[in-house]
Amino acid sequence: MQSFIAVGKIRKPFGLKGYTYVEPLTLDVNRFFDIKECFVGINEQSLIPLVIESVEPKGDKLTVKFKEHSDRNGIEKLTNFYIYIDEKYSIKLPANQYFMHQLIGLTVKDIEGNDLGYVKNILELPGHNLFAIEYKNREVLVPHVNEFVISVDLVNKVIVLNVIEGLFD
Repeated sequence: MQSFIAVGKIRKPFGLKGYTYVEPLTLDVNRFFDIKECFVGINEQSLIPLVIESVEPKGDKLTVKFKEHSDRNGIEKLTNFYIYIDEKYSIKLPANQYFMHQLIGLTVKDIEGNDLGYVKNILELPGHNLFAIEYKNREVLVPHVNEFVISVDLVNKVIVLNVIEGLFD
């Protein structure tokens, strides 16, 4: 099964010739200069293949022109869509680092090995990310910070948390 990774979010159009601002969601913004074929969509279930014609840096954002869109009206329909690439083209991370999307679905345990559910979603906030953990038919939000996250094991698909009193009550 083909797997995708979001590398950018399409923001508002730029000019009248089909350019759009893109907010990079990647550690290496320069990777956009190497991407030719991508997919865009609100999520992975609604992807449309597109070809990137040009990329230009604009402050902390980029402007991107897709071959299939030559005017503002066409590109405006893609506002707030994500730009995805096939996961096999993702950058290789150093040991003990991971992409946030790799954590979704992992089993969550406490230090004693008790099952606390699974990571249902990750909320990206300015201060830090939050794990949305499905626990006994309810959602528990846990900050993704060192005080709580003891280990992340992608091979065994387990996250171990230091649980403070009352967090899962």
